[in-house]
Amino acid sequence: MQAGAPPTVSARPATVPMRQPAVLTRLCDLEPAALLGIGAPRVDRTRGMNMGDPKPLPAKGKNVSILVVDDDDEVREMLAEILAYFGYGVAQAASGEEALPLLNADPSIAMVITDIQMPGMSGLELADAVQRERSDVRVIVMSGYFHPQSLSQRFLRKPFHMQELAAAVQDEFAL
Repeated sequence: MQAGAPPTVSARPATVPMRQPAVLTRLCDLEPAALLGIGAPRVDRTRGMNMGDPKPLPAKGKNVSILVVDDDDEVREMLAEILAYFGYGVAQAASGEEALPLLNADPSIAMVITDIQMPGMSGLELADAVQRERSDVRVIVMSGYFHPQSLSQRFLRKPFHMQELAAAVQDEFAL
C-alpha cells in the first residue's frame, strides 16, 4: 500500500489484464473502449467467441481478400479479426481516400465493407467509386446512424451479429 493512501485503495500496476468475455455475439453493443478493454495488453479478441463454424471461402483455391473501411480504428480492427477468423484475407483502411489506392493495388480484393458516415469521402461515395473503378468488387455498407433510403448495396445496421456479417458476406459472394 502506498503511503498516505486510504486503506481501501491498493497499489496495483496500471496495466492489469482485463478478463475477456466468454461470448461476444454483437459488434458495437458497448463503446469500443469498454468492449475491447483499452489500456489492457493486446490480445486475440476472437479467442473464445461463440461465432459458429467458420464459413468457407467463396471459391475454393481462389485467393480472396476483403477491404474493411471504417474511421473508427477499434471497430475496423474488430471486423478485420472476425473476417480473418472466418477465413478471409483482410486489408484495412481508415477512410475512402485511403481505401481506393489499396483497392487498385490489390487484385485479390473481391469485397469492400465500409462504414457510411466517415470524414471526407463517405461510404456511399466510396461504394460508387469502387463500382466505377472495379465493377467486379462487391460492396457492403454499414452504419449505426444511417437513415434508410434506397441503396444499391447490401446494408448492415450496427450493431449486428457476427453471423449476420458472415451471412451478408456469403450472400454477396454467391451473387
